[in-house]
Amino acid sequence: MKVIKFFLASSIVEFKHEREELGNYIRALNDIYVQRGIYFELTICEDLSNAVAKERKQEEYNEKIRESQFFYILLGKEAGEYTIEEFDVALEKFRESGAPHIYTYFKQLPGGEQASESVLNFMERLDKQIGHYFSMFTHLDSIKLNILIELTRREEISGKLQFENGQAVLDGRKLLSLEHVPIYSQNEELQRRSEEKARLEEEFVRLRRASIEAPEDEEIFGRLMEVSRQRNELSEQIRQMESNILNLYTTIAELRSGDRPMTRREKMAGRLLDQGDYEGALAILRDEERQKELAHAEKIVENGKERIRGYISENRMRISALESRGITLETIPEIQACYEESVRLAEKYRVELDVLLWYADFLWRQHEDEKAINILERLAKYQDSEAIEQFDLVWAKYFLGMLYLWSPNDEKAEALLTEVLEYYEKVLDEGTAVNEGKMIALSYAYLSFADLRRDSGTLRKTARLLCRALKRCRILVEADSSNDDYKKGEALYSVGLARCLEKMNKKEGAVKLYRESLRISRELSSL
Repeated sequence: MKVIKFFLASSIVEFKHEREELGNYIRALNDIYVQRGIYFELTICEDLSNAVAKERKQEEYNEKIRESQFFYILLGKEAGEYTIEEFDVALEKFRESGAPHIYTYFKQLPGGEQASESVLNFMERLDKQIGHYFSMFTHLDSIKLNILIELTRREEISGKLQFENGQAVLDGRKLLSLEHVPIYSQNEELQRRSEEKARLEEEFVRLRRASIEAPEDEEIFGRLMEVSRQRNELSEQIRQMESNILNLYTTIAELRSGDRPMTRREKMAGRLLDQGDYEGALAILRDEERQKELAHAEKIVENGKERIRGYISENRMRISALESRGITLETIPEIQACYEESVRLAEKYRVELDVLLWYADFLWRQHEDEKAINILERLAKYQDSEAIEQFDLVWAKYFLGMLYLWSPNDEKAEALLTEVLEYYEKVLDEGTAVNEGKMIALSYAYLSFADLRRDSGTLRKTARLLCRALKRCRILVEADSSNDDYKKGEALYSVGLARCLEKMNKKEGAVKLYRESLRISRELSSL
């Protein structure tokens, strides 16, 4: 059993209820993760023995902190001497070994209440001396969501996290209401569409009953079909917005724990987004002084590539904030301008080249396939660049291959998909540690490749690769039957291999695999 240790530092009296609630939350997480061989251990002050220690009691706390992987500190009206000491112990250990990861939260006090001088001084020290990002919170659910984000984005823990109908859902299980998380609940456009969907649901039920009572009334039936169409369209819009909000929250989490210090604008905008203030955050990210600062940074770029990375990162946060409020005809030009500036900087200074991949995806979603192809062709030229990870480059080639296939341009598509499959074969041969969820996403390359191949020799080679990948995926499913991504991968590999066998006139084997894929798909759809 792999044990992941949390330490929660806080005022003993002020946050007693919060500590109890977080303890219950960690237990709920354990109900999910213990099946994967992962156990979360939360240490709070009440957990340590009241017996007299050989050394002072605080040393027991400090040792627990040094053993932890995650350190959360909650501050309200007061910042006690021992609480600050616990932060310093965590910071010293982090600088030595990279753990524990530190997350600092200040409670937003009710109007009229003032934090003590000790809190204000600590906040200033974090910001100006240490350069540590801190968050403000009004409800403990914001911290619970942060814990969930941090766990699921780490490959050694992982988990499938989604926002669905106002709930944070982990591996298909509703875990946390988003009602008290400002970045979700104060997204006015999302709330407007949710209210409209609720109205349409009521209208649909009313019309459905009326249609049953008067089955020959074409006017009622026509209205029922129109309301059904509007409801389904709105549901898809809400689903996409929820996905965008999760992406924005994840972006902020990645920024504050990344290897590059956050820019001043990122810190300010991040804190405003934590409070659900989209307009305030966008106003900061649109700051007119930004362009002057960027021009200056480009003049001294030999010593300032980190600053260039910061400007690209600011654009990503701005894009995420805009998309979280819904992509519209009014916001598309601003999003595109952010991408264009980021791509220019990335290519000119050879930093953050993965922004080209993000831009291509945006263009494709806007049905700008030719522009997406152009961007991906440019990205594919950076074969040996250190400014983009190997998997992102492989994914770009897969994406480009699929766009060629749809163009159609079978010859170019086949050449790129061949490279993708050679990369996967190398991973299989070497047992390289990779993100399995991402690798399974490349399953679609197998499907496309199986459709492209015609001669028996290359069909057999593709079938062998698919067979190996299918066996690997079945092992993953057996080890973690709760992971839907692995099951989807198993279904896709089965279909790809079935297509190959079908073309090789091995109908019996193909039918068996098609049935297996159908079984898995039905199982997933019933969850």
